[in-house]
Amino acid sequence: MPKTQMKVVDASTLPPLIKSKTAASLIDCSTRKLRDMCAKGEVKAVRVGSDWRVNTAALLEQFGITC
Repeated sequence: MPKTQMKVVDASTLPPLIKSKTAASLIDCSTRKLRDMCAKGEVKAVRVGSDWRVNTAALLEQFGITC
């Protein structure tokens, strides 16, 4: 099995809150799965209308994504 590689992200280019689609791509999961995680409180996020905005710093830390 291949080793899991951490994504390297330039956090300085990301806003403090990111859309669920962007967050899902960062952690390599579907948008639906990310939204479910937000609704369950597993990911630090706020609901804006029908979408979620994810706290960028918390997501990067939670999933071990290096900057």
